[in-house]
Amino acid sequence: MRRGLLLLWKNGLAYLLSLLTASLFFPLILMLVEPDSTYGWWFMLILFGSGMASVLIPELLIMVLFNIIVFRAGKMFAGVVQYVLLGVFLTGVFFLGRGLLYFNGDWGGLLLNILLMSSSGGLFGFYHYRLTRTGRSLVAR
Repeated sequence: MRRGLLLLWKNGLAYLLSLLTASLFFPLILMLVEPDSTYGWWFMLILFGSGMASVLIPELLIMVLFNIIVFRAGKMFAGVVQYVLLGVFLTGVFFLGRGLLYFNGDWGGLLLNILLMSSSGGLFGFYHYRLTRTGRSLVAR
């Protein structure tokens, strides 16, 4: 029971860290795409947008699938690169399918959305590895 709660805590922390990292750095990219926008607008949009059910529920399902794959495949996921690639792949495939389902002819927007979402999946994979596999904290001692 304690191990399950610890894993749930570490997954939640990895999700929150990846969300915070994405909301701090992705506005810089988005401001290049939309020159009349502001950093604060994109920051708030990313933070509050992830709380929408249409984004949050798929992200939680992807996290569950991520954990199932990592713990079933065990030794196949030995390094941080495998975790990052798995996060990129899972979020990229899901949000590509979702983006194509609601596609409105904006190829640039679709590509940007897929790149940003798959990058946030990679961030989750990185933080998940650092929190669950290394036994160390995120800050070097």
